[in-house]
Amino acid sequence: MKNLMNMLLFALVSIVTLPSFASTPQSAADCQKTHAGDKDKIQACIAGLKK
Repeated sequence: MKNLMNMLLFALVSIVTLPSFASTPQSAADCQKTHAGDKDKIQACIAGLKK
């Protein structure tokens, strides 16, 4: 029973965290698509790519 609970917890954590890693912008165009309409967020995203 304890193993089942550990497996379910691991699955839940994986489902919640993996999409945030997969959607990381790789270019300025990705930043513009992700943050369309918000110039401040676009600039911050592009600045983050340059680091």
